[in-house]
Amino acid sequence: MRNRFIALFVLFTLLLGGSVQAQTTARKFEAGKNTFLLDGNPFVIKAAELHYTRIPQAYWEHRIKMCKALGMNTICIYIFWNIHEQEEGKFDFTGQNDIAAFCRVAQENGMYVIVRPGPYVCAEWEMGGLRGGC
Repeated sequence: MRNRFIALFVLFTLLLGGSVQAQTTARKFEAGKNTFLLDGNPFVIKAAELHYTRIPQAYWEHRIKMCKALGMNTICIYIFWNIHEQEEGKFDFTGQNDIAAFCRVAQENGMYVIVRPGPYVCAEWEMGGLRGGC
C-alpha cells in the first residue's frame, strides 16, 4: 500500500510538472455557492469518460478531439491499478499505460482531466482494477 501511495505521488508530480510547463498563467478552480468557478467565472464541467488503457495510444488524440467536437471540456479517467502494478511494487506507466502522456494530449487539445485513482473502479474491468483480487 505504501508503494502505491509513492507511485501516486510520483505520478501526480509528473502531471503537475507538465501542467506548469505547458501553462503560462495559473488557473484558479473553486466551488462557488451554487456553481463551480474557473478564474472567478461560472464553469460547467461537461465531461466524457475515456479509458486510455482501452484505446490504442495512436488514437488518444482522435478520441479526445471527438469529445471536444461533441461540446465536452473535460475528460474523466480511472487509474486501473492491475494494469500499472501487475507485480507488487513494480509499476508501469509507459507506452499504453502512460497516464501523464494522455493528460498532456488532453491539455494540448484544450481539455481538462479529472483523474480518479481508485483503488476500485466501476468500469466493467476485471476485479475492479485491483491487483490480485480483493
